[in-house]
Amino acid sequence: MCSYRKRRYRMYGTMAAALLLFLLLLPCAAFSVEDESPLAPADTSSPRATIESFINNFYKGYALAIRAYEKDEKEPGFFLSPEARHLLEKSKTFLHKAVQCFNLSEVAPRLRKEVGIESAMLLSEVFARIPLPPYDEIPGLKAVKGKDGIKRWKVPETEIEIALAGKGSDENEFLFNPETVKNLKGFYEKVKSMPYKPGAVEGVYEIYMGTAGWLIPPKWIAFLPKWTKWIYLDQTLWQWMGLGLSLIIIFLINYPVFRFLRRTHKPRSALRKRWLNLLLPAAFTLSVFLLIWFMDLINITGVVLILILAGLEMSLWLILAWGVVLISGVVAETIIISPRINPKGIDASLVRTIGKLVGIFAGVYIFVVGLSHLGVSLVPILTSLGVAGLAISLAARPTIENIIGGIMLYADRPVRVGDLCEFGKIRGTVVHIGLRSTRIRGLDRTLISVPNADFSQLELINLTRRDRIRLKTVLGLRYETTPEQLRHVLTNLREMLIAHPKIYRDDLRVRFIRFGDFSLDLEIQAFAKTREWGTFLGIQEDIFLRIMRIVEGSGTGFAFPSQTVYVGKDTALPADLQQAAELEVQSWRSQGKLPFPDIPEERRKELLDTLDFPPQGSPPLNEGSCKSRGDG
Repeated sequence: MCSYRKRRYRMYGTMAAALLLFLLLLPCAAFSVEDESPLAPADTSSPRATIESFINNFYKGYALAIRAYEKDEKEPGFFLSPEARHLLEKSKTFLHKAVQCFNLSEVAPRLRKEVGIESAMLLSEVFARIPLPPYDEIPGLKAVKGKDGIKRWKVPETEIEIALAGKGSDENEFLFNPETVKNLKGFYEKVKSMPYKPGAVEGVYEIYMGTAGWLIPPKWIAFLPKWTKWIYLDQTLWQWMGLGLSLIIIFLINYPVFRFLRRTHKPRSALRKRWLNLLLPAAFTLSVFLLIWFMDLINITGVVLILILAGLEMSLWLILAWGVVLISGVVAETIIISPRINPKGIDASLVRTIGKLVGIFAGVYIFVVGLSHLGVSLVPILTSLGVAGLAISLAARPTIENIIGGIMLYADRPVRVGDLCEFGKIRGTVVHIGLRSTRIRGLDRTLISVPNADFSQLELINLTRRDRIRLKTVLGLRYETTPEQLRHVLTNLREMLIAHPKIYRDDLRVRFIRFGDFSLDLEIQAFAKTREWGTFLGIQEDIFLRIMRIVEGSGTGFAFPSQTVYVGKDTALPADLQQAAELEVQSWRSQGKLPFPDIPEERRKELLDTLDFPPQGSPPLNEGSCKSRGDG
């Protein structure tokens, strides 16, 4: 009894191993072995030729696989002998030709190998049970030629149909049509209870489902307990157990990577963290390939194989798209760390934005290509994307406007990160220009976020890019001021500004502009020699103090708005100072040096840079120390 069981296990093991190596090594077949025409495709010129090609090539390949293992059993060693390997190469050539008899145009490109092999197994089982007509009764070349030639033919009393492909590279070939390929499993279920025809090879599909891959010796499976060979959904229980074990292994590979990236301590830099984040999609990709390899190892077949492969393929394309998005961000950040780019400048924002857009578009393209490899038609996808894009564009119009506004800011560059600007009633420093909004740090240190669509349409005043800062003020002198006093004040103000070393002379103005409601108004306009706001405030302060001394020295004073009713005698202005100012103006007039309407050029040259600034007793001027935080 023990000897009988060993012989039986040995027979099943030989058949299983022969069949599995015959099938699973098909993609790497090297058609360099001896054959009458190893590179010639299967003859599918007519229904007769197609059936004859399928049957002959399938069973020739199966017979060669059996011979290969019979030879290998006589030689020691775990791996195949060279002679057995040579026979297997020939067997794979024949199986490849048998698969060529199927029209797999409606099968996803990624799944054609698996579907083709399983279709050959199922059809061989069906043909091993049902009666086939003699070859001379099947339509041949004469029946298919001419305008009246047949385009399709069915195996009598079955729904198995051979039809002209009609499109693609196989348009003139008669192949088992896609409908037949789709229904082969159902055909097999209907006939599997029928007895085999005399001389037919038995149990090909059952052996194909219940044995391991090419790395696991068949005798290992033969000695497994009987309960592990129960079949559920076309897979044995030990295959389901192996699939579960593979999922546990995949989890054990990815969990440490996930924990490593989520651990509490922070990386040394944000860029290093971004590079480390690429480990997760890399680990997922490795897991997908390992799972595919493991399914091949334990020989998962049928619908389960197709569904898992389709899911893994889609996951792989998703992971690839995700990885491209991450890589584009990492590359952008790597470019930004260049010394030539300010990490907070508009160039850095532009690089980040371009990186995000390139990553998103590339990721979407990769995923769409992946769907096409899975046999998903791109026409409804693109149509759906068009309709969805229209709906999204209408719903997300403000967001799109903000993105366009951001692109306009990048193109025109009216402001840069770090610039002090003024828009509307807000003044502050630009701290970030993003794809949707611009953030500004106000003078009160608040953070203001402005949508790019609004920001790009506002009247922007870039205070940082000015080459000088304007000083402008209006002085209101009392109405008691005489014309001569007013001329004295105007002259001394002009001379003071011309003499000031921190004031430009080419656009300087001091004029009596109007009679105000309660004052004689003088307008002063000058430009300080600085671009720093803090330094300007120091210059302005010095000029204002000098103005006060000039007004006071001319015997007049500043007016102020008041509706006070004076009861009594008003305090008179100093008569001596008033008389001195008038005498000085009369002296200018008598000498022909009255500085009206403007100060003569020779007098300008005498006054040039004659004032001390900073005032005597002040420390040396350092513009950098005058900067005011938050003011630019």
